[in-house]
Amino acid sequence: MSTTIKELKPIPENPPRWKPSSDPTSITVAGLDTTASVTDQIDQIDQLITLKLQVCSELSNVFCLDFEYTLATAGHRRQLFQNATSSLESNLACFQTILHRY
Repeated sequence: MSTTIKELKPIPENPPRWKPSSDPTSITVAGLDTTASVTDQIDQIDQLITLKLQVCSELSNVFCLDFEYTLATAGHRRQLFQNATSSLESNLACFQTILHRY
C-alpha cells in the first residue's frame, strides 16, 4: 500500500480589510450629520456603534436560542426514532414469523 502525498498550493493571504484614509475629510459615515459640530458628530458615531453592537447582541441571542431549540428537538427526534425502531424491530419479528409459517 503506497501513499501519495499531493503537493498543495499555498493559501493566498487575505487582502487587508481596512486601510487608513490619507484624507480624513473623505471619510463618510452613513447616518452622520456632517453639518453638526465635531463633538455632536462624535456622539452620533458613538450612538451608531452602540446601536450596531446592540443589534449584533440581539442576533447572537436569537441564534443561541435557535441553537438550543435545535438541540432540544434533536434529542426529542432521536427518542422518536429510537421508539419507532424498536417498534419496527418487534413488528419485523412478527412478520418474519408469519412468513415462515407460509
